[in-house]
Amino acid sequence: MGVSPDFDLAEARLWAQEIRREVSRGGDPASGVQARKAAPTFRELAAEWQSNHAELNRSGKVRGDDRSILKLYVHPVIGDMKVHDIGRREISVSWPRPARQLIAARVIRRKARLRAD
Repeated sequence: MGVSPDFDLAEARLWAQEIRREVSRGGDPASGVQARKAAPTFRELAAEWQSNHAELNRSGKVRGDDRSILKLYVHPVIGDMKVHDIGRREISVSWPRPARQLIAARVIRRKARLRAD
């Protein structure tokens, strides 16, 4: 039949009650799932940042360095991850310090914007 879930029947009932309460208040339980699916990947966020910020505010050499760091270290590891799934563990892998700083700044800003929306 399949693998048993990671929660017991009592927890499932509590979860179902919470969903029913949310629906009775006019909430849409699927909206969170839809928002998570619509959230950008790190690769998309990096491309947006490069076109909206880096092109205007950084020198050509620094933009080239940024692209190299992203291509060599970052995109192979977290490029296709959704921004909301990236945490300290993913950022603290053995990347050079400039790569960690570049990523952390972008992820923190984007998470703050996603929470505000």
